[in-house]
Amino acid sequence: MKILYYFCGEGLGHTTRTIAAGTQLAKYHDVTFASYGYAKEFLEKCGLEAFEVPSEIKLVGKAGALDIKDSILTTVKRSSPTSFLRHVSIIDKFRPELIISDSFYFPSLIAKTKHIPFWMVLNQTNVEKFFSEHEESVRWIGNAVKKLNNSALSGVDKLLIPDFAPPYTISSHNLVFTPKMIGKVEYIGPLVRKNKSEIKARGRKNSVFASIGGFGYRRQVLDKLTNIARQMPEYTFDLVAGPNAQSIQETKNVRAHAMVTDPLTMMAKSSIVICGGGHSTIMESVCLSKPVLSIPDLFHFEQESNASQIQAMGLGARLDYKTPEPIIEDLLRKYTKDRETRKRLNTMAGLAQKLDGRKHMLRLVDEMESVKVRA
Repeated sequence: MKILYYFCGEGLGHTTRTIAAGTQLAKYHDVTFASYGYAKEFLEKCGLEAFEVPSEIKLVGKAGALDIKDSILTTVKRSSPTSFLRHVSIIDKFRPELIISDSFYFPSLIAKTKHIPFWMVLNQTNVEKFFSEHEESVRWIGNAVKKLNNSALSGVDKLLIPDFAPPYTISSHNLVFTPKMIGKVEYIGPLVRKNKSEIKARGRKNSVFASIGGFGYRRQVLDKLTNIARQMPEYTFDLVAGPNAQSIQETKNVRAHAMVTDPLTMMAKSSIVICGGGHSTIMESVCLSKPVLSIPDLFHFEQESNASQIQAMGLGARLDYKTPEPIIEDLLRKYTKDRETRKRLNTMAGLAQKLDGRKHMLRLVDEMESVKVRA
């Protein structure tokens, strides 16, 4: 089956999920990818190729916070009528029998007009929450976005949630379904590139893997971690920091990485993971039985909800950009030794292996192809 697989290029979470699902699908089907920017480059460094497409949103932040107003203005400035035509051109050129999209909305409109089956992979449906804590003009935009979002998601053929089903859903506070959506929802399980049993890596005692990313406003987190490393010489710190890595001074117990194409092996060797509040990195950590210290971007409802859920489930803790260094140090020592947390994480990792979102998605595609052949 010919599949065109879109993925949002904001951050790398959508990309890593796409690599997990797409690599599995490509073993048995003709799969082509489409995205933009740093995410597209990352996918290609992992050995896959993608069409370059225009972005549909651009997230902007400062001082540890997502700036919704600047994000809206930047998105509007970058938008162009030719962007939509570029998507039409790619779909006409590839002529897919199925379009799968990880949080990329433009293709859903085109798929509907061309009668192409469309599946959406996403871990948030209540996108209006991004706008709810702002002034009236921004909240008004949020209400408009809610209507557009609900309309778009009601028109897709499947809504695939790359998470554990209730009551273990990490993204539970970010998922609200309308009556028109509910029949299309399927929890497919975690979409991670490798499960725990697939990684042959011996764990290192007192090892911290910190996936902070390259956004400039996250620099303050990296500065805190390098300071903490000086106070914890018995711990080693691997800091994945994008462009920020160039300015981090490495020491005996601090290593800086601009990009890591195989972070799961490094995670598997670590004792604990420090990350933002993005869904994908949290899911990868849980699937590898690693406690999580999550530092979500301020005013980023989706990330804050993920981090709160991790803490509520006893799988780690939610921190803040203002959490002082002594508290972070205390939490690192606590969670690298907490046996009860480790037991809960081992249970979740076992479930992840049984559910395996990669195989679940392949099964759905195979079932669709079988129905098509019989027809």
